[in-house]
Amino acid sequence: GYDVSEARRELAQKALVQAERLAPESGETLLAHGYYHYHGFKEYEEAVKSFRRARGKLVDPTEALLGEAYVLRRLGRFGEAVALFEEALEISPRDPIALTELGLTLIHAGRYPEAVETNRLAQSVTSYEGLSVLHEAWAHWVWKGADGLADARDAIDRVRGDRLSDHEADHYRLWQLFYEGREEAVLELVEGLGEFVRSNLTFPSSLMRALALERLGRAEEARADYREAAEALEREIERSPDDYRLYGQLGYAYAALGRREDALAFAQRGLEMMPLEKDAIVGPDRLWELAIVNARLGNAETAIEQYRTLVEFSGAYSVPFLEIDFFMDPVRDHPMYKELIRELGQG
Repeated sequence: GYDVSEARRELAQKALVQAERLAPESGETLLAHGYYHYHGFKEYEEAVKSFRRARGKLVDPTEALLGEAYVLRRLGRFGEAVALFEEALEISPRDPIALTELGLTLIHAGRYPEAVETNRLAQSVTSYEGLSVLHEAWAHWVWKGADGLADARDAIDRVRGDRLSDHEADHYRLWQLFYEGREEAVLELVEGLGEFVRSNLTFPSSLMRALALERLGRAEEARADYREAAEALEREIERSPDDYRLYGQLGYAYAALGRREDALAFAQRGLEMMPLEKDAIVGPDRLWELAIVNARLGNAETAIEQYRTLVEFSGAYSVPFLEIDFFMDPVRDHPMYKELIRELGQG
């Protein structure tokens, strides 16, 4: 998860030391060693070594294959990660975790038709279908943009409340409604949510309400919600200063409130905490947050160049998705935007 506090690391270290004392060369201990370095410190090379050693010690190497695939994915080595997930599936063809994670990795690799097919297969082999359904929706967004919204809606509507955490499902429902231009429905959904919707993008419900109100032309109400969102994020950062997901969202709220320097500083801080080079899965979202802050502030060329980097770096962002990403509306008339669409939208 996202708790990499010193206290949590100390607990993990104590458990690992105990395991190493009892069975230092067992496959299970090597797995624990790999996850300790992976989750606790993002020490990827050390984690890969441990997972590879564990493979030779375990009767069933599936978990070691998955662990190494997770690490390689974070390094942006999506093709290698896909190969490891496929190797794990040769051992356990109906493993729902391997199928779901392969479906996600195929999105990042830009292999969208395969991602849709794999996520549908994952749904067919497990009753815990939620994540693979949502990943199917995501694949439609980045594959076809506006032309994929109907298929994405069909996927999201298949999620049942007992199959997935509300935060994950609400995260996708909100974005789908925005992409469909259904801001009134966003306001209705937000009314039933808690203070925060927590996922890889973590945001206060008040921020979603502000965005919807603003797009409905209710500027004064939107501004009040942007203030509420900023205050909620400031409190949350004070409680969890290591949570890199919060900084870009606060940057956007500050941008909407006209606090230009603060907006750029906080969005930049989020990216510095989790850059693309450090994590190819969640790092791109931090760059996206900085790009939309720049777009909001009128820094069109910077925003467009940052989006270009996203599209070229990872399949999690694409030209079809850019064209439904309403945060980039302020820069659509800029010549560089049109050039980006021409250059990267050919495929």
